[in-house]
Amino acid sequence: MVNRKMFVFIVACLLVALLIIIQSDVVGKPGFMVSKMSRTPPKSPLYNVVLVIIYHYPYYETLPIIRSFYEKAFRKIIVCGAEANETLGIMGVAHENGYWGYECLGKAARDYPGYEGYLQIHDDILFQWWNVFSEDRTKIWLFGDHIEFNSGGVLGGEPPTDWPWWKKTNILERTGEVFRDLRNNTEQPWINESFRIFYANSGGNDTIPTSRGDIWYIPGRLAERLGYLSSLFFKHRVFLETAVPTMMSFLDYTRNVQNPGGLYLSTKYGYGDSRDSPSTFWSEYRKNLTFLHPFKLRRHDANLRILEELVMPFVNNFVYKKILYV
Repeated sequence: MVNRKMFVFIVACLLVALLIIIQSDVVGKPGFMVSKMSRTPPKSPLYNVVLVIIYHYPYYETLPIIRSFYEKAFRKIIVCGAEANETLGIMGVAHENGYWGYECLGKAARDYPGYEGYLQIHDDILFQWWNVFSEDRTKIWLFGDHIEFNSGGVLGGEPPTDWPWWKKTNILERTGEVFRDLRNNTEQPWINESFRIFYANSGGNDTIPTSRGDIWYIPGRLAERLGYLSSLFFKHRVFLETAVPTMMSFLDYTRNVQNPGGLYLSTKYGYGDSRDSPSTFWSEYRKNLTFLHPFKLRRHDANLRILEELVMPFVNNFVYKKILYV
């Protein structure tokens, strides 16, 4: 009972602090309601960027608030689930709880060509889109991480032992099959160029890079290549935390990949209950962070209430002041 009271007290204190932080920067008309701003303003810098949201599980009761939060910036939002649902407008990709979720972005790039870019997030991320307005949308973005070759496994070699996913998902063998398919392809004239780029990035060998892959962006100029690469990595079921950086390493030189920042709470709190708690999330929350992960809406009602009552008013006023009337 004492622990529960202490938890409630901490959350209440955080709510007050967060309200002060957010209200100090709220601009525009007070009381601006969510329902008044349901369509994406054409002046949003992300107006012509496709946003793909991966739902790991079919718990779509959070969709209304999620859509309301992101449609302020994006006119094209695609929700990707393990199975298609025409009633809810869900695009289906058998992504195995997000393990192969990159194919959601690949499929979006194939099915909806012609957009300025394609940005993917998972449903357990709070992406604060106003912080990327000044980013170069002609370049690849990898949020909160970088492409790491130094600790990668090498095709044909033994899987490294410092990360269980190498062996658990058979990454090296499956990625080797992707490389063979690419080398056997005679229909895509850009593949030889992409191999040259990859080997320039890897130092001339078959080292497979790693990175987190929860939130990333591909510019429209690379969409066709991404769509093809993603289809191959998905065909062979390559785990996303090597598939995403490997595809990026085929698409462009890693020195050109931008990192718009953000916060993975696991970096500071590990992977226990403390990482997932609302008190942890809101103690780290800052409106100038591009994203925070994880953000559990369905599991924690406190997160939903804070998003609705504190963050959404800031978002609506931001749109009113910074986008509608620039």
